[in-house]
Amino acid sequence: MGCGVLVVAAALVLAIGLRIRGKKMDQGEAERMRQVYVALSMYESSNDGIPAPSLASLAVSGVDPANFLATGDPYANTKAPAYPIDGSRPRAPRSSAYRISFSYAGAFPEIAKRLNRSDPLVGLLANEWIGKVSPTGDFGADVSGPIMRITMDGSVYQTADRGGPKPLGDAEDLFLRR
Repeated sequence: MGCGVLVVAAALVLAIGLRIRGKKMDQGEAERMRQVYVALSMYESSNDGIPAPSLASLAVSGVDPANFLATGDPYANTKAPAYPIDGSRPRAPRSSAYRISFSYAGAFPEIAKRLNRSDPLVGLLANEWIGKVSPTGDFGADVSGPIMRITMDGSVYQTADRGGPKPLGDAEDLFLRR
């Protein structure tokens, strides 16, 4: 019964809290990110409010691995024995069995300490593959343009052009800058 209540609560939160701000946003991309957001919320609900350590830890939640892929990720169809645990951290020390394009605030120590569901200005998930992408090999890239983000309250937001090109993984760009 408790799990059913959580699912209904998550659905209500989504119905009320998920709104799209910005223009020319890819609705399919936003929907995949929403699926991951719901899985993160359910993980926290099932673990006394403790955030997931990584997006790879959601594998047991039944999220389709295809929902972790961004349309503009040049490595989305790359076959590898292991993938980076976060799409914006190609040299992260841990790995995943499937490709994860999105970036999760909990994977960045400088942002993880700011994870607070009551702060709608902090991003929880980010997609930096929607601008211009120049692959640099080994799952890295130089990127420029906007970022699609899901904030702590579940809103989907697309930032203004952040400049660049710059390497993946600027935590300020991904989760804090408007």
